[in-house]
Amino acid sequence: MLLALRFWVLGQHGHFIWASGVAVVVFRFEVALLLGIVLLMELAGGRLGVRTLLLHLLPAGVVCLGMTILVDSFFWKRWLWPEGEVLWFNTVENKSSKWGVS
Repeated sequence: MLLALRFWVLGQHGHFIWASGVAVVVFRFEVALLLGIVLLMELAGGRLGVRTLLLHLLPAGVVCLGMTILVDSFFWKRWLWPEGEVLWFNTVENKSSKWGVS
């Protein structure tokens, strides 16, 4: 995430979007709240265009999600996206209170 913020400060929007994709999809989905706000500020301030955003956002999302699914599925020996399963378990199924309960 710090690398993504570094790219933002340097005005390297393409690198920022790719590094953000890795941080969000692979590590913590909640990071999207922070980095999404940064992207919205860049769009609103005119420092980043919608076309540039989409040219980086779509391939970054597909590549990052694909890589984490492939790697994690290999180690877990079943198809999964761990962050997606956690999000589903906590929000849709509303079972977050069961974490750490045996």
